[in-house]
Amino acid sequence: MRTRKIAAVLGAVAALALAACSSSGSSSSGSSSSGSSSSATAAAKKTGTLNIAFIPGITTDGFFIAMQHAAEKAAPGLQINLDYTGPTVYSYAAQTQVFDAVLAQHPDGIIFASTDANAMEAPVRQAIADHIPVMTVDSTIADQSLIQSRVATSDETGGKLAADEMAKLVGTSGAVAVVGYIPGITTTDTRTAAFIAEMKAVDPGVTLLGTQFSNGSLTKAAAIATGLVSSNPQLKGIFVVNDLNAAGVVNGLKSIHKTGSIKVVAYDAEPDEVGYLKSGLIQAMVVQKPAQEAVISLERMAALLRNGTTPNPKVLLLSPVVATQADMNNPSISQWFYR
Repeated sequence: MRTRKIAAVLGAVAALALAACSSSGSSSSGSSSSGSSSSATAAAKKTGTLNIAFIPGITTDGFFIAMQHAAEKAAPGLQINLDYTGPTVYSYAAQTQVFDAVLAQHPDGIIFASTDANAMEAPVRQAIADHIPVMTVDSTIADQSLIQSRVATSDETGGKLAADEMAKLVGTSGAVAVVGYIPGITTTDTRTAAFIAEMKAVDPGVTLLGTQFSNGSLTKAAAIATGLVSSNPQLKGIFVVNDLNAAGVVNGLKSIHKTGSIKVVAYDAEPDEVGYLKSGLIQAMVVQKPAQEAVISLERMAALLRNGTTPNPKVLLLSPVVATQADMNNPSISQWFYR
């Protein structure tokens, strides 16, 4: 279903990944404290092949599939035996079951994308009790003193970029809505807040209709889109916070013949979304860097386990890019599309 055109991405990542283990890197923005808190478990130095568990938020989403492909490509060169395993539904209950099963195998380290900022702290605390270091990739947990590292694409920057694109599309009047995913996820919550704040700042004449959540349902995202159109004649644009929502909103707008007239700025760049952009069903995408996130996370975990190298900065935020129909074929943009 998806080709593995990630060699170029891995090549571009390698220098940054190595530098990220000991410095902030020049092409990404870093934040948080230097080093990890005493709450996080210290890793004993290890030699030979490392057993690393990598737990995505969900295995069937294009973002996490791109992450999987990159991790599987990079692991052999790092002498990592990679166990990429995750839930088939996006929920903290399902992810906790996977996390518990992983803990029973006692891997050398765990990298995971948290499905809930608070609920996923309990399994992380258990990992610490078992002397297994934990890093987050993409979404994280509320108490980041429990983890050794976080690598993500900046959601604050992405939310602002989405608002800037929306302002260009809708002008200085009308209304804009947000279709959210599931409350309590650090990534989507942050990008939503950043979008709203930036819209208020750059386009104050536009009415913000608030956020409605799909709760992970494509059907519900479609229903939200049609409901927004029918109840808000002034509606000009919809910001959708992830790829699943994008599919649902496009389906909803198609059903009432409103694609194109209602402007859509979508997050992510999985293959269907790229097709939507090409055909004009959506007008812009904010593209994350899941392959880069995965490789840097593996590099950081390997350096921690083998050399005791504490990731610095602890939180490494990569820069998202915006894709439009006009520039989507530019290699500097298309290289980041999910594969």
